[in-house]
Amino acid sequence: MRSWRTAPPAHASGADSTRTREAILRAGIKQFSERGAAGARMEAIATEAGVNKALLHYYFRSKDGLYKAALRTVFAGMQEHALAALNGPGSAGERLLRWSLQHFDRMASKREFQRLMHQEMMRVHQGGLGDLPPLIAEFFQPLLRRILAIVEDGVASGELQALEPLQIFYSLFGLNVAYFVTAPVMRLAASFEPFAPASLRRRREASITLLGLGLFCDRAHGCAVARSVLSAAPRPASATVRRKRDL
Repeated sequence: MRSWRTAPPAHASGADSTRTREAILRAGIKQFSERGAAGARMEAIATEAGVNKALLHYYFRSKDGLYKAALRTVFAGMQEHALAALNGPGSAGERLLRWSLQHFDRMASKREFQRLMHQEMMRVHQGGLGDLPPLIAEFFQPLLRRILAIVEDGVASGELQALEPLQIFYSLFGLNVAYFVTAPVMRLAASFEPFAPASLRRRREASITLLGLGLFCDRAHGCAVARSVLSAAPRPASATVRRKRDL
């Protein structure tokens, strides 16, 4: 006779099973991002998902197993959305600006990845490898190679400045990271609300415009590309004001 940790629930098949697993994953991502791997409780995750705690053990075996699955889910989502922007139509420069804008909007509206990534980075800084190495190898390294290949194409075609490809990546990626990481300090230093809709709208437009001016050989072309990318991707409605505890 199998124990409650391994025995499948009566409905563990087909669409019901998929929905139950996804509900647990969503609840796990929310709890882990808010409370960390150590602070999250399986009881709270079960309550959030609307399931019996035994189902968490059936689908994920342990809290560590659920945490790893949560990390993998947010990394996979990040890669999927990034590649959709990078592999779309347009010149190298247009696709890179589209990716940078998509990254900004994702950070504004999907904070779970940012929080979970920060937690893992802190674990690395404290001397442990954490759960990042296999995720970086599976998701981030292929994405970085794709970005750098597009940068090299843009430089070779004469559309982008002949800068080190990695530096162009840092410019595309770093402007967004700097804005969201410094948001709590800038709220105090500059007396504005970084996550207010108007602030997000101004910052995303300014960032893409700056990249168009700074990375393209022909500034007029770069500005035109920036305007085209912005007009094709209006700010998501979900990018609304965040509560202080979400920062």
